[in-house]
Amino acid sequence: MLVVQKGMINKPHYEFEQDYDDDGNPIWTCYLSIKGINETFTNSESSKKDAQKDCAFEMLKYLMDEDEEENE
Repeated sequence: MLVVQKGMINKPHYEFEQDYDDDGNPIWTCYLSIKGINETFTNSESSKKDAQKDCAFEMLKYLMDEDEEENE
């Protein structure tokens, strides 16, 4: 990630938990955190990959909002 390489933000850290719904289907919960940012992003989906993608998207939206506030 170019932004990480330039030292603008630290590398994201992902953690996962797996649970099951009433029908026995897996539910993956992803937790995304970045050192230096006091926000933790969480999402649950039926696939691990989708949970991770949704967390990353929420993190990007958060960072873009922070950047817009700094530029105002």
